[in-house]
Amino acid sequence: MILQLTSFSKAIVDIVIQTISGLGYQGIFVLMFLESVSLPIPSEVILPFSGYLVSKEILDFWVILLLTTLAGIGGAIVDYLIGYCLTKKDSLTVRGYTLITRNQFRMAQDWFERYGSITVFLGRMIPGFRTLISFPAGMARMNIAKFTLYTTVGCLIWNGMLIYAGFYLAYNWHHIVVSTKYLTIITIVLLIVLVAVLTLKRSKHANKIGSDVKDSFSNKN
Repeated sequence: MILQLTSFSKAIVDIVIQTISGLGYQGIFVLMFLESVSLPIPSEVILPFSGYLVSKEILDFWVILLLTTLAGIGGAIVDYLIGYCLTKKDSLTVRGYTLITRNQFRMAQDWFERYGSITVFLGRMIPGFRTLISFPAGMARMNIAKFTLYTTVGCLIWNGMLIYAGFYLAYNWHHIVVSTKYLTIITIVLLIVLVAVLTLKRSKHANKIGSDVKDSFSNKN
């Protein structure tokens, strides 16, 4: 395998490969759960390598997809609850320092009430960000049923794509580790465009309401 990796990254990749090779399904589940609680274990290695083993008829695609999705949901809920508990008093203070004010907390709540579903869904497909999104969702008290639903859908798509890619590329599965950065860029651009469209739509709606109120007062006079 020829990859431009730091010694730390190479060590992580080696651990992932050895764990899956030795423990099979159990190893995949544990690794994906640890990745989902925001530990530096890349799903971009776990899933394609698992797909490669599917191509060798060592493991089953659907079993891997089920286990990795369940692990992803479980880890995401753990991070959600951590975020939730960090802001019990509508703010985040550590050793006397206020990291998140009540106003910022309310703004985050407003954001997740409006755009939380799409943020969580798309966030699940951005490497490096996909697990961290659970913390702000919990801190903003996003509805946990919605959070779980969109986490499940996002995990299914992300996991399915990378497992199948590993299956399709077989011995060349490791190329996915490099190519996922392009998927990251595309997803981030889509998220930015979506946020811009939603913000513009919200602004136009607010202006229309203001205009209607103004017209109603004018007609009365």
